[in-house]
Amino acid sequence: MTKEEGSQAVILVDGEGRTLGVGDKTACHRGGGVLHAAFLVMIFNDKGQLLLTRRSAQKTLWPGYWDGTIASHYRHDEPRLSRVRSRISEESACAAIGLISYSISSTGPPIARSGPNTSSATSMRPGGSTPAG
Repeated sequence: MTKEEGSQAVILVDGEGRTLGVGDKTACHRGGGVLHAAFLVMIFNDKGQLLLTRRSAQKTLWPGYWDGTIASHYRHDEPRLSRVRSRISEESACAAIGLISYSISSTGPPIARSGPNTSSATSMRPGGSTPAG
């Protein structure tokens, strides 16, 4: 979100990722912050190199910092996988071939899991082609 944009609703969660309600994105990022659902997409090429992005100087949070390929927040009115796919499409020339969901809790290590509509494939190619295509 840039300084010129209005705020938006984000999904509030507990330390285990359970939905608690909806909150204001700007308010969630103030002070000590409020835990909310967000995601980070990391796109790698065939050599294993990570595509990083530099945050806009106009961003309210961490302007000019380097970040993962795509970072955003889930919306309460949009299915999570749909949100990830739309952000990938909006932010890059890639299409999501397959996604793995990772959950990080405050009490343990990251846990990888596949849910409905996800697969174990993680390859992404510009234009949406598969590695073999």
